[in-house]
Amino acid sequence: MDNIDMAVAKNRKKKSGLKKLGFIIALIAVIAVIIVVILILVNKNSNSGDGPTVDDSMHEMDSGEYEEPDYTAKEYTDAIAVAQKYAKTTNLSMQRMYEKMTDENGDAIGYDYARYAVNNIKVDWAEKAYNRAKELVDAGVSVPAVYMILSKRTDQDCKEYYEDSRLAGTSQCEQFETGEAKKATDKLTGNKSMYSSSEEESQE
Repeated sequence: MDNIDMAVAKNRKKKSGLKKLGFIIALIAVIAVIIVVILILVNKNSNSGDGPTVDDSMHEMDSGEYEEPDYTAKEYTDAIAVAQKYAKTTNLSMQRMYEKMTDENGDAIGYDYARYAVNNIKVDWAEKAYNRAKELVDAGVSVPAVYMILSKRTDQDCKEYYEDSRLAGTSQCEQFETGEAKKATDKLTGNKSMYSSSEEESQE
């Protein structure tokens, strides 16, 4: 009886060991399969052309969705010609010139073409500000009011500065840069500076 029990126990121990070995082998096989799959996916993403990587996507965006404009195209050269005409015949600021060029009731030039034109013509905008300042003074606008008209950015802000001049009722602001307006009015008065930096900021 003892021999039979020992044989049964030995057999059970052997089966248990085989089960453990089988489980370990299966686990190793599963891990190996996972590793192989991961390696295949990594290799596919890095070396194959089946799907774009992040860099590929950016390259496609740069080369496919954006192209350097042809600045010799008629739209650009026409815009340059219009801007040069205004530069020769008016004392407009860059912003006012851009607005005039893109006005649907005026030149109706495309925004990109007009922007390129006003940024690429040779104009001394500070001198334009000075010339416009002289015109305003000749019309009876005071020098401090001239500074405000030159530097303000929206038409509704400027009506009060034309009061008591021959241009009363006008609301147009000239939209020069603050530095251009300051140089113009300083040149008119011969002063080194009409406004301190803090006053310039408060007027904007």
